[in-house]
Amino acid sequence: MTKELTIKKEISPIVNKVGLLVIKNSKDMSGATAILSQLNKFLDKLTEEKEKLTKPINTALKEIRTRYKPVEDEISIAISTLKIKMVDYQTEAKKQSDLETTKIADKMLSGKMKMETAMKKMSEIDAPDSKVKTEDGSVSFREVKKFEVMDMSMLPIEYILPNETLIRKAMLEGVEIPGVRYYQEQAIINRR
Repeated sequence: MTKELTIKKEISPIVNKVGLLVIKNSKDMSGATAILSQLNKFLDKLTEEKEKLTKPINTALKEIRTRYKPVEDEISIAISTLKIKMVDYQTEAKKQSDLETTKIADKMLSGKMKMETAMKKMSEIDAPDSKVKTEDGSVSFREVKKFEVMDMSMLPIEYILPNETLIRKAMLEGVEIPGVRYYQEQAIINRR
């Protein structure tokens, strides 16, 4: 029989006493003190037995985590840095592509350029790929709506703290809030 089962058999009658115990006088208090002491002794014994098993495991886990943490941190920083660079490039390239497309569309709408010429020029614009695939994996970009509070004093009262959940909800519903700058940013999805 295992030690924990032995302890369980020993404490069951004591635990049952606790359920029935009513403290009305100093004698009852002395009895409760004795029971409490016995239960705490059993708990100490159980904790000691448990720690005989868990301490070596915890020590090994700590050693493993300590051994791998510096490399994990270095990789995580490199991943974050690379993602920032990729998103920055993608955002700027998309911005430039959209700007060129708008210029051509404006010329066409003002009558300075024929529709066929505009369509040809738009097709020649070097727009960034929204998905890049290699043998090692792929990344894809999608636009994610974002916001930045620019002037707290202009925010309507219900958005002051700022309540980012309410601001995000309003943004997604197309409600523009004074004092908030809306912008789009590329988000990266990596599959492997």
